[in-house]
Amino acid sequence: MSAHSLVHYLAAIDLVIDFGTIALWAVEIKRSSAPTIAKGFHIACEDLKPTQKYAVYGGNERFPMSGGIQIISLAEMMLEIGH
Repeated sequence: MSAHSLVHYLAAIDLVIDFGTIALWAVEIKRSSAPTIAKGFHIACEDLKPTQKYAVYGGNERFPMSGGIQIISLAEMMLEIGH
């Protein structure tokens, strides 16, 4: 992925983690314990086609949202990155 295209997507996605040929993750970071995902995140994900989509929030439960997004805690996100 070029630096130019990455900057374009970061306008709508808080964090992009590129694992090279293995995976590409789009991560939205939310302070709320009841997160909502902005339309821009969905649009950027349609273009970027990440292998995983996450929203990290202030709660402790993991649950799915529409669009294939997994809502997870920061601690669990760190475990996911460590795998």
